[in-house]
Amino acid sequence: MSEYCLWRYKKSGLVFLALYLFFAYFAQSAGAQKAAKGFVFNGNEVVSGENNLMRVAIGEKINTKGLKARFNSYNVSIADGEDCLVCAVVSKPNGSIEVFFNEAGDTVVGINSYDRTSRDLAGHTFGSSLRNATGPISRCDAGDSMTCPAKDVKGLNYIVEENADCELTTRDDGSVFVPSCARIGGFYIWAQNGKDNSGGESVTKSLNNADNNSIVCDGILVDVWLSSKAMWPLATIQDSQGGYVCTFNRGRAGHEPLKACTAGQRCRLVGHIKNKIYDTYVLDNFTDASSPEN
Repeated sequence: MSEYCLWRYKKSGLVFLALYLFFAYFAQSAGAQKAAKGFVFNGNEVVSGENNLMRVAIGEKINTKGLKARFNSYNVSIADGEDCLVCAVVSKPNGSIEVFFNEAGDTVVGINSYDRTSRDLAGHTFGSSLRNATGPISRCDAGDSMTCPAKDVKGLNYIVEENADCELTTRDDGSVFVPSCARIGGFYIWAQNGKDNSGGESVTKSLNNADNNSIVCDGILVDVWLSSKAMWPLATIQDSQGGYVCTFNRGRAGHEPLKACTAGQRCRLVGHIKNKIYDTYVLDNFTDASSPEN
């Protein structure tokens, strides 16, 4: 075999290996995503991790028939006059929410979930630290279940997991001390004074903000070398919430453009979309890169 042929063989082998590792990694990651899609909560709306077109918002004008049509791949059961005026349970084996309507049954006034696959936009999950989500001092509400508001997201509340060995204590000023042992037992959003909860970033836009040709990708950064002569590897991130993939070609930059992030660790990238191939967004530049873990 000539030296040229040997070089071509080695180069194609490197490319094949890189592509194999790339797709093997994301196939494994996608499998984990599929196993725990759940629902994503924010202060004003809830989105299916399976399909971000399946969403429902506080204050939205929709009835139970419309809800069934929207969540057509879910089981939607309707209850009237039981523990609520009008409510619906939207469920699958990998996620469920309960949606509450006003008396007329045409406007959403509340949404909650006790499902273990539910989470919020910041990544707080069922069973994770309540204190990290609310702060050490909070203004909690002791109703049927104790709820405490999110420290950073207006309108979002966490249902406190019941634990006799880890109780929240009320202080003299009415605030509540949240111990480090406290855990999230669910998620809860409700209309404030009969209106929607303004101030929360749209979950749908965060999961896939393609309306203005920009997108937020937040997940583990994986570097893929596609050529032995490349100056930099291809940066790839699978968004931990939306499941889509973003790629960014560093090109022949004389410095590391993504120096704020480290391969193998979480990286949050806000970039401009050059092209879209199925669930993969090709970015030609970015406006912000950060590592939330640092």
